[in-house]
Amino acid sequence: MSSGHPDGAPPRSVSLVKIAAVLIILATLGLLFLQKKQKTWIVACSDTAGEPEHVLAACDQALRWAVRKPAARSLMYRHKMRVYLARNHLGAAVREADLAIEEHPESRVPWQWKAMTLARAKEYPAAMEAIEAALARAPGDDYSLETKAKLLQKMDRLEDVEPLVEAAVAQYEMGSWAWNYAGYFRLKSKEYKSSA
Repeated sequence: MSSGHPDGAPPRSVSLVKIAAVLIILATLGLLFLQKKQKTWIVACSDTAGEPEHVLAACDQALRWAVRKPAARSLMYRHKMRVYLARNHLGAAVREADLAIEEHPESRVPWQWKAMTLARAKEYPAAMEAIEAALARAPGDDYSLETKAKLLQKMDRLEDVEPLVEAAVAQYEMGSWAWNYAGYFRLKSKEYKSSA
């Protein structure tokens, strides 16, 4: 009499090693699949020509499952903000800008986007606060200084534009916008030689 299987074969035991190997293989395949999905979400989130609802959904998935670094998360929120701006949903765009700032507060970029969004909503004092925050992080940033000059114009604070431009031109390397302003102010004050 044998104590094995009814057919006389010895009992087979599934070893823990075999079970662990199968689980490791399945987990690896699952991770590879998730990595591929994560890349798909990130690419779809940054698609400027994509269907807005698809882009927003991809950004949400990327934020939920794929993106961990604060700068990258801030970028995902800015992509969402871009979609809302294109659809003229300014309140939603400002909320996304705030989330982008919360993720990466030391960066000037989300503050610039918030300023742009608030300016589009004609909330100029709030836009000025945002661009000042951007300038606090990067004082010589050409885009932030140009945005500040434009906001000062929109707020009818022309007397503040000239000192801003003159200081920017004297302290930093500026783009053509600053030299155009500087030339205009110098011509206006009949400083012909220095406006050339």
